[in-house]
Amino acid sequence: MPAWWWSADIALAAVLVLLEGAALAAFCIAEGIKKWAAEGGHVEGADRRFWMVLTIGPAGLAAVSYATFQAGLLVTALSQALIGPALLGYLWLGRSSARRRTRPRRGGGSSGLDDGPRALQ
Repeated sequence: MPAWWWSADIALAAVLVLLEGAALAAFCIAEGIKKWAAEGGHVEGADRRFWMVLTIGPAGLAAVSYATFQAGLLVTALSQALIGPALLGYLWLGRSSARRRTRPRRGGGSSGLDDGPRALQ
């Protein structure tokens, strides 16, 4: 393959990875703004949107990877095949850590460190 083909392949791979990163950042920012507007409460449809991104995103990346492989753009196909699981892992780990932060403590008791004004009475 000519040198310009490899250059175009690498440039396309970089552009697609940047677009996917920007789309993920926009999704996270939009969901964060919705959560902030709800003052930290439950946002209607958040789980549905999360699962949609979690399923459609990697499926789209797999389709792009297959199509670019068929077109002979090997670097782009490889980058799409690698970025898909990376973004999926980021979403999954971010979601599980967010759930850990918001999960109520067992036992319902306080640690006693920050009981507020009621502790003084």
